[in-house]
This record gives sequence, C-alpha cells and structure tokens, in this order.
Amino acid sequence: MTKNYFLRQRALPWCRLALAALLGGSSFAAHALSGPRAATARPLAANDAAVSVIYTYGKLATPAALPHAVQAVITNLGTAALTNVPVTLNVTGANTFADTKTVASIPVGGAATVTFAAYPSTLSLGSNLLTVTVPADDNASNNTATFTQRVSAARLSYIDTTLAYNPNGATVGQAGGSLAVKYTLGTAVNYLGSAKATFAATSSATTTFQVQIYDAQGTGGTPGNLLYTSATQSHTAAAGAVTVALPSVQVGSTFFVALKELDNGLG
Repeated sequence: MTKNYFLRQRALPWCRLALAALLGGSSFAAHALSGPRAATARPLAANDAAVSVIYTYGKLATPAALPHAVQAVITNLGTAALTNVPVTLNVTGANTFADTKTVASIPVGGAATVTFAAYPSTLSLGSNLLTVTVPADDNASNNTATFTQRVSAARLSYIDTTLAYNPNGATVGQAGGSLAVKYTLGTAVNYLGSAKATFAATSSATTTFQVQIYDAQGTGGTPGNLLYTSATQSHTAAAGAVTVALPSVQVGSTFFVALKELDNGLG
C-alpha cells in the first residue's frame, strides 16, 4: 500500500496500514477498522454531503513534518448535485487552528478532496482533536468526522491510537511481498532511528520479516531505490509489537517504509 495519507473511514470497512520511522523512534502497524459494518436501508436524501475521510498523521513530528496540511474527502451521497459546499477544519487541544474551504461543485455520487491551509510553523507537543464539518443538510449523521492526533518531537505515524486494531491485521499473503507507506516531510534531509511494528496474532509459531527503506524516485513517486534492509526479524504467534533499530538511515523529504514478509504472511 503506497498512500501517503492516513485513511480514516467511518462507513467503509476497508483495511488501513500505517508504517513510519523517524529520528530515533517511531511506529508502524497493521491497523484496520474492527469488525463489519451493519447496513441500514433508507431512502436517499436530496442533499447529503458526507465527510467520508480525514487524511493526516496520527503522530506528527515537529518540526520535521511541517508544513503539514490536513485533507478531507467530501462525498455527495444525495440525489442532487451539490454546489458551493463550505468545509471547515477545527483543531483543538494542545494546538488550536481553524480553516474553511469551499467546494465549488460535487456531482451525484462524486467526491472532492479538500486541502486545508497548512498548520502553523510552530506546534506545541500534546494531543490535538481534529473535527471536519459540512453544513446541516438532509442527513445529519455524516456531517462531521473527528480524528485524534499526537504532536511529538520525533515520532511519525498514521495511526489514530484512539481506534481499535482489527485482530485480523493486514498482510500481503505471500512470501517476499511487501507493504509500504509513503511519507513526506518538510525537511530535505532526515534520519530514521527505529521502527515499531505491531502484529495481529497468527496461526504460525514464528513469522519472519524485514524492515526496508526506499526513496520515492520510482515512476509516479512510487518506491524507487532501496536504501536499507534490516536483518531478518521474527515475531511469535501472539499479537504484539517488535521494535527494530535503524542505523540513522538518511532519507530525503519523501520516502517509503516497508515491511517485507519472508515466509507465510504476517496477518
């Protein structure tokens, strides 16, 4: 998986994966929505703008990850086209910030990605609560989405730690496969000091893996040159975390952290 955004979904039971490492310690984990979502049949509303996804970091390293702009996806779930939809981001907690953008139009069944103004250049350490809202319409149940974010000095992760892990995890499902996630930082030179992988329980006694670091010089910003491969790591069948030390691997402003499965899959 090569998205450079955190994926938070309220209505779609998709899986998400977060991988990160930065400046002496960070985390990455297979982290998915827990359990199926129940469907409720109801007539479609004429005007129904939904805040479907918030894209941001669950752990934001300051100042390395700045400037950082939160994004949100607004979906038209109604039967009429939407025009001039104001979308508002409010950040409260350790830091306060607000911004509103207007989406000119969203066709029926379509979606628009909103990029808010960047955070201030200086952030306080602590916990932020992000709230994205659209105005009241014919369906009030999807007009707001929230996300909890931790601002730290040296940790970067897409994981919202207030959400439960899916016990099934996420896996490529075959030996030699890799799961990778893209990161973009505000500084041109960065050094990765460690990575922490959180695993779901497996039926195998032991699974083996490697942490790999790639630049983003591949076609279309995909993984390009392999910068580092860790020694083979192992994890027991029980759910839990493994921290892998990295020898201050130098990366640019955009890079990938990958988990390479060496045997029977880690999901």
